Amino acid sequence: MEKMKSGVLRVLLATPSAKLKKLLESMAYTCPHVQSLHTAGTIAEALRKMRRYKPDLVLVDMFLGRESGLELALQLKSTRRSPKVIVLSPTGGLAVEVAVAQSEADGFIEIGVLQSQLSAVAGKLFPHLKEGEVSCCA
Repeated sequence: MEKMKSGVLRVLLATPSAKLKKLLESMAYTCPHVQSLHTAGTIAEALRKMRRYKPDLVLVDMFLGRESGLELALQLKSTRRSPKVIVLSPTGGLAVEVAVAQSEADGFIEIGVLQSQLSAVAGKLFPHLKEGEVSCCA
């Protein structure tokens, strides 16, 4: 993966959900540090776009239609110089935390609180961003 430019993120969103895509696109539009946002609806498409766009952050819907977002997370984390991976889940709880940990993802966010939590999680994963730069995601 290319070295990330200071203060700039390339993001890939893997989800079949049009509603989630629209939400993340609107959030990314207001964030000056997001250089690009690409979307994928399947594991195969996400892996192709990962190779092509070299994202710094991949947001993975836990349920990719008939495919498992956790399987995608595991594949992404097993690549050389893997991106940061956050699993997006419709629910939380211990079972989700265990499943996400097994996928080797860097974290998870419940979809219902995505707007309020993405900023905090991104700030922890990318500490080189200036304080407050990721707050526009909220």
